[in-house]
Amino acid sequence: MPESRQAAPRGAPGSGSGGGGFWAIRLTVERALGAAIEEALAAIAGSVSRFEENPDWPEPSDSWCVEAIADRKPDRDGVEALLAATAEALGAPAPAFEIVAIEDIDWLALNRRQFPPVTAGRFFVHGSHFEGAVPEGKIAICLDAGPAFGSGTHGSTQGALMAIDRLAGRGPWRRVLDLGCGSGILSLALAAVTDAEIVASDMEEAAVDNVAANAAANGVGDRIVALHEHGVGAAVRARAPYDLIAANILAEPLISMAGDIAEVAAAGGTVILSGLIAPQEHDVLAAYRRAGFDHRMTLALGPWSTLLVTTRRRGRGLDT
Repeated sequence: MPESRQAAPRGAPGSGSGGGGFWAIRLTVERALGAAIEEALAAIAGSVSRFEENPDWPEPSDSWCVEAIADRKPDRDGVEALLAATAEALGAPAPAFEIVAIEDIDWLALNRRQFPPVTAGRFFVHGSHFEGAVPEGKIAICLDAGPAFGSGTHGSTQGALMAIDRLAGRGPWRRVLDLGCGSGILSLALAAVTDAEIVASDMEEAAVDNVAANAAANGVGDRIVALHEHGVGAAVRARAPYDLIAANILAEPLISMAGDIAEVAAAGGTVILSGLIAPQEHDVLAAYRRAGFDHRMTLALGPWSTLLVTTRRRGRGLDT
């Protein structure tokens, strides 16, 4: 399944055909290189997507097709050096690639291809271009491609959504934190299955604007407070403690923030930790055990792991 970093380049039309002058960088790499190559190309392109090279999906594939689209002709030597350095850092040979001119782009068709509907637990995530019927028993979340991470196609996001689905009804969740919220997809899911006050924070200002727009589009704009905040900062702390915290980030920041997260978690509070792979579970869990948490559950989705932990420390209650 695909994962994309960004919407159409600035100035591109929202539907129909766009003007010419666009260029595509295309290559096929081993699965282990896919995310790193996508991340590298995102620095020089307006839109980057990654697709499994597998006609028998949903069976896993060993190869990924990566396509980056730019609004000017990329420098071949620069692209070659970038890809070679990225591959070398992972102990792999430099991948072959091609740069081709695109005379005309149907951005709506591209968006549909990059963002097909995704099902994770009871959640059915789709773009505003989706014209089909929501499957029976599913909870719809409408989310378009944007500058913030979290379209629902990435394994770490799907794992976090599945964890939220499993936790639904186990509250009460009165105050919830979506830490490193990106597009706000987890906040939207939390709003759908709880009556909680939801705080969504991110260090990227664009993400905060994106969350507000997505919350309004899903009819929960009055339920989600979006904060521009770095980590567990003052604005996040001012609204603590939180009964439930969702943090879909990366292993390293999850580890470094374990103590801070413990300080804002309510007594008996639950924390969803996502954005890590199986070999990183031990280090992440060790950090949270030291911070006063107990491990309750692990959800594995391909190489990605989602951990559920609960605090065993005495909290301050929710009367702040």
